[in-house]
Amino acid sequence: LNGALMIVGLTIFMIRQNSGEYRCNSILVTFHDDVWEGSWVNIDGVVEKRLLIYSHFNGIYVEDKTKYGRPRYVEQNKEDGSPYKTTTGAEIIYCEPIQSWVLRHDNISTSSTEQDETPVGENECQWLL
Repeated sequence: LNGALMIVGLTIFMIRQNSGEYRCNSILVTFHDDVWEGSWVNIDGVVEKRLLIYSHFNGIYVEDKTKYGRPRYVEQNKEDGSPYKTTTGAEIIYCEPIQSWVLRHDNISTSSTEQDETPVGENECQWLL
């Protein structure tokens, strides 16, 4: 009887955990002032090499949908913590191909079509960090 109760309790816990009931709804991220000099940024369709300062991505990231069955955390407005309206924020996702959590941004990539003759951002999950 004790074993059956323990299995039932564990089953309930696992079902709730898989549905996201015990997940963080938001996370606060603080990166150091590290820089990356080789990032490629797409601004209005023009891709150019830029300096990327990771501390610019500090702030609150809120869960928004899932990717690869894991939560996807999206960067929020730094002034009031609300979602961006016109700016595209960064996101933190679990990247299944490399089995790791990564920081990524739709407009920033690790390669350029002109430089590498591969599509912009052609790497695992377009990770930046």
